[in-house]
This record gives sequence, structure tokens and C-alpha cells, in this order.
Amino acid sequence: MNRASQDGTSRRSCLPQLYSLSLALFILETVRLLSVSSDQSLYSILSIWGVAWITAGTALAITHSLWRLTLSSWPKIPETSGQRLISLGLLVMIFTLGLIWITQESVEWSSRQFRKPLYRGLFTGLVAAGCSLLSMMILPSLWRLLDLFIPSIEWSTHPLKSISRGRQWIMLCVGITLCVFSVEWVTLIVPSLETVDLRLPQMMLYGGWAMLAFPIFKSLISSVIKNRGEGQTNNNSKSEQHRSISGRSVHWCGLILVLSVIGGLLTAYTLTPTEALRINRDTTLTHHILSLLQRLSDSDGDGVGDHWGGGDCDDTSPKVRPGVADRYRRADLNCNGVISGKLKQNIGLFTRTKAIAQRSNKHSSAPSSQSNNEINSHPKHLILLTIDALRYDAYMKAMPEMRRFAQRALDFRHAYSAGAATYWSIPALLGSRPPSFFKIGRDQTPVNSERLLTESLRDGLFHTALFANVTIFFVRGLSQGAYTKNYKTSQYTFHGAKPGAAHLTDGLIKHIDDWRSKRLRPQRDRFMLWGHYYDPHDPYFELEDTPTESGTPHDRYLAIVRSVDRELGRLVRALEERALLQETMIILTADHGDEFGEHGHRFHGKTLYDEMVRVPLLIYSPHYQGREVDEVFSHLDVAPTVLSHLGLSAEERFMGHDWDEALRSAQPLKGSEALFEVLPDSNYSRHLVGLRRGEHKLIVHVDRGALELYDLTRDPQELINLASEIKTHPLYLDLRGYIERQLKQLSKGEARVRIPK
Repeated sequence: MNRASQDGTSRRSCLPQLYSLSLALFILETVRLLSVSSDQSLYSILSIWGVAWITAGTALAITHSLWRLTLSSWPKIPETSGQRLISLGLLVMIFTLGLIWITQESVEWSSRQFRKPLYRGLFTGLVAAGCSLLSMMILPSLWRLLDLFIPSIEWSTHPLKSISRGRQWIMLCVGITLCVFSVEWVTLIVPSLETVDLRLPQMMLYGGWAMLAFPIFKSLISSVIKNRGEGQTNNNSKSEQHRSISGRSVHWCGLILVLSVIGGLLTAYTLTPTEALRINRDTTLTHHILSLLQRLSDSDGDGVGDHWGGGDCDDTSPKVRPGVADRYRRADLNCNGVISGKLKQNIGLFTRTKAIAQRSNKHSSAPSSQSNNEINSHPKHLILLTIDALRYDAYMKAMPEMRRFAQRALDFRHAYSAGAATYWSIPALLGSRPPSFFKIGRDQTPVNSERLLTESLRDGLFHTALFANVTIFFVRGLSQGAYTKNYKTSQYTFHGAKPGAAHLTDGLIKHIDDWRSKRLRPQRDRFMLWGHYYDPHDPYFELEDTPTESGTPHDRYLAIVRSVDRELGRLVRALEERALLQETMIILTADHGDEFGEHGHRFHGKTLYDEMVRVPLLIYSPHYQGREVDEVFSHLDVAPTVLSHLGLSAEERFMGHDWDEALRSAQPLKGSEALFEVLPDSNYSRHLVGLRRGEHKLIVHVDRGALELYDLTRDPQELINLASEIKTHPLYLDLRGYIERQLKQLSKGEARVRIPK
């Protein structure tokens, strides 16, 4: 056989593989997309169809190259194509999953053994390199072992040919369903992967299932694609007519297939950032290919392309791209349709700053100048309790003690933190300013020019004390204004290594007793006590006295939350026993939530969905009537409200709202809203700004130009993006003005974040 005929035969034999792999990837990704959200448009599905062909072609090319390399370098292996394909796929999966698992274990072990990141990285790198070299020595033997258990498969005489096409389709549907559920199940129960992004192992498992689905796809497609060049003669005129009709059908099907692929590629090529966001959020493999295509379409090298869902409106200039600050009054450099300096700043967050400062002047800075009636109208002490990574739904499910205590307090049902990481959200809580407006030092510490709630209380003659984890509150400098800084709980809660809630509660109670015995220095008549419970932060340890049923990360997380709840209940009872509860204001909240794959992510710091920024908030005071507050409430409003309730003045730099009067009189919080941010600092690369007002929530992806709008009454899971209604929505009109101001603020470099120049 000459080379031309060999090449033609090779191309014909590769076509069914290309068809089957493309169809397998498309079905798997589309099923996952539709199972996550029902708002996916035809553009998203058609784009996945086009990208699936690029993915399949690339995968087949790489697989073919690896196969040729393997045949030339490894011992002789069976010549059956199906057996080679399955063996190679399983080997790649075993090798990659094993490498991920060993690397992850080495990271966890080295983090406990070495303090310096350099040593941890060096150790992990050596382990990964050694594992790779060892695998190259073991894989040939493993290949032979797999051949003993994998039956030889010859595609041309595959046993599926004897099964009817209808039954093959049934087998296909059942297999895909089992594939999707199995992949989700496997990635949720593997405990060794709980501290890494699960999209990579999901992608590999999907690829493996697609390879195992090859026989069914190949059998179905081969029955349609016929090689009429191979001489099979049939003198029956009816058979000739049927073969002619079948040939025309094949041509028409091929033409429709080619047109659909071209249409899918053109659709993916012209995706807007908001349309591409749906694919990026809810697919396992396609979003990686889209990101690669976006980078390849970046002509000016600014990191953002103008096609494949990229948001660059001028790909000829590196100074124009989403996420930069407008530096000229006549130029829109960040592609959001807004020219800085020509848009009125009408977001309520900034229009009421002066009013708060003026209103706060009516309060004196020290309680000694107040009359007896005024003193009696304010609580004497303040206890602030913050819990790390506590979601609102976890508070509802796993904190019965605090749920009972909430009946005597203001229970805010829609409270929001201002950031998705502790070192952003806690300064915003204490300093009543959005994270991007803080002046931060090199170690992500608020500088001394910033004023926090603890400093206001210290100057108001409170004895201020902090009990927390040293990693977060000493290294990051969130102890400003505290006379007492107790970090002894760090030996129990260093990155969640073991429970520390009981030790922290013991420390808080002992400190209260020391204050009552006048053993604290300086001596003050009022105390402010702040305790930060770190236990719910990942990794989620196993409680010895509370074994979980299934042992999944989410079950362990809820078990930890229950243990913290018991300690909080013990603290409240200690206050009652000491007759301090009726003269103490208690605030219970969280710095942020945590994610368990609801929108394709784990842990925190990357998104602004409700599982991340909606947090519990209880404010107890003898001067507040216990009730549920249904209006939106922001962490930015906590500090000015607390200071007003305690009879102290608010700081001029505070940008939140004082709701004390409305809360005392049980009036609705008219015009309340919540702002939250994710900033591109040394730990996180995304830049997001969100605003919740009423029942609507808007999230702007500043660095890519994508938009998300949700009606939380109809869609509490935030799955249906109402992006088509966004351009005229009041939230968007207000928030885009804030973003322009925020970008100017960030361009000064005071917040220590990285935005494009």
C-alpha cells in the first residue's frame, strides 16, 4: 500500500475517533452546565460544541504523539488499538492523580515541619520530581499489568455491533448519567484533595470517562460513516438504491456537522465577557480552552484578548483593558462605557459620609461628660465575637445555642461582610471603610493613620482586649487599639490544626474575672473584649468527641461549627452568672463565609456569592428589643452604629451608616445596602465588586468586564444571571460610578493591590 493510500486510511480511521471524542466532551460539559444552572443560552451550548472539536483534535494529536513515543521507547505492547487506547488513558489518569495526591501530602507535611516557605517549596518540588522519575520506571510494568485485566478490543469487530442501535443509545445515556454523578461523588469524597481546586481532577476524570465511552460512540458513528471506496458489490437493485440514499444522507449529515462546528467556533469567537462567564463558572474543561484562546487573541500583550470572551475594547493599545483606572477625562480606558470625571458619584455609600460625621459630633468622646440619664441609656461594656469562615446557612443549621440567644437580640437575616478574606473584611468591619480605601502596609496591615473601632473605644476609656490567632491578628496587625493582646490560642488553632474554641472561651472568661477583680492595667470602668474563633477555617479537622457520619469536609466543617456554638453558649451563661449580660452589648458575626463547590470553587477569597459574603450578625443590647431584621445590613455600618449606641462619637473616616436610632425604635432601615469586594493582591488575582440593595445583587468582574445580576427572592442560589436586564438597572448605574472612584483610589498604591497600569 502506497503512502497516499495509507494517509487516506489513517485520516478515515481518525475521523470516528474525532467525532466520538468531540461528542463525548460536548455531552458531558453540556449536562454539567445545565445541571448547575438553567439560564444557559444557546450561545453557551453552541460555543461548547465548537470548542469541543478544538479540544478533541488537540487531545487526539497529543495522544497519538505519546503513543508513537511510547511504542518507540517502551517494550513491545499489544497491537490492538482499543487496548492501547484504554491502557494509555488509565496510565495517564493514574500518574496524574498520584502526582497530585503525593504533592498535596508533601505540602501538608512540609507546612507542619518547616516555617520558611522556601523550605516548603523546595521539599515539595523534590518530592514531585522524584515521583515523576520513579513513575517513568514503573509505568512500563504497570502497562503490562493493565493488559492482563483489559480485554483486547478490535473496533472493526466490536461486540457492540451485534446490539441494536436503540439499546446502544440507552447504554450511552445511562453511561453519561453515571459518569456525571460518579465524577461529582468521587471529587467530593477524596479527603486528600480537599485543599486544592477540584476542577483539575474533575477534568481528568471526565476525560477518562470519555475514553471509556469510546466503544459506544465508535459503534454508533461507524454505522453512519461508511467507506464506499472499499469494494462491496451487491447486484440487488434495492440494495443499490438504499446505498445511494445512505450516501446522500451521509453527505448531508457531514455538511450539517461542518456548518454546526463552524457556527460554534464563530459563536465562541464572538462571546461577550458576561456570556463567557457562564462557561468559565460552570464547566470543567471548556473554560480552560477558552482562557487559552483568549490569551492567544491578545495582540497588545496586556493580558486580555478582544475575542473568545475577552473584554478588551482596543487590542492595539496595552493601556486600554478592563481593570485599569481612567487617567483622562475624555478616554474610557477600562472598556466599561464610563469616562471618569463625567459620571456623577451617586452611590449612597459616599453621599452619607459627611452626614455621619456631623451627626456623630452630638456625642461626646468620653462617658464622663454625660448625664446619668444618658449613661443609663447606653450599655456599659462591649463584647465582639468574630468567627472565621462561618457561612450564614451553617449558622442556621449548626448553632442552636446562638439561635436561641438570637431571640433576645437583633438577628440580621441579610448581613454582608465587606470582603472575602480576613485581612480585608476585619479592617472593613472595624474601620467602616471598603477594603480598597484602606491604607495598607507591606504586610497587609492597616497603617497607623487608619482608625479602628478598638481605638475609638480605647480613647473612650474602655479597657480593650484582643484574644485571637497570632497568624492573623499579630502578623497582619489587626490589633490596633488593644491594651491586652492574647495570642495563646495560636498553639491550638494554627491554621486549623486542632480545636481551640474551648481554650479561647476560657481566656475570655478569665479576662472578665480579672477585670472584675481590678487586676487589669490600665484600670477602666468599662471593657471591650474581642475574641476571634478560628476553628472553622480550613483544613477542617476531625473532632475526637464528635465523629462525623460521612467524614466529608462539609460534615467536618459543620461539626466544628457546632463545637464553637457550644463554647459561645458557655460564654453567654458565664456573663449571666456574673450579672454582666444586662449591661453588656454583644456582637456576633463572621469575617466571611466558605465555599463547598456551589459555584465551582472551594474555600474563600475568590468570589462574592452569598455563600462567601452573607454572614450571621447578632447584636444584643439591653436597649434593643429582640427581633429579626429583614433589611440588608453591611459590616461597614457596624462600627458607627455601635459607637452611637455606646454614647461615643464616630470617626470622621468612617464611611458606613449609623442605624442606632432606627434599631432602637424598631423602624425599617430605609435605603440600606451592602458593598463587598475581592481585590487582586498577592494572594488572589481576581478583581470583583458587588452591591446588594433590596432583593437584587450585582457583581461586576472589573478585571474582565463581565456582569452578574441576581434576584435573590426568586433565585437564592444565584444561578440565573439576569445580565440582559443589567445596563439600565439602578444597581449598575450606581456601582459603575463607585468602581471608577475605586480604581482611582487603588491606582495610588495605598491598598497594596495589583491593578494594571
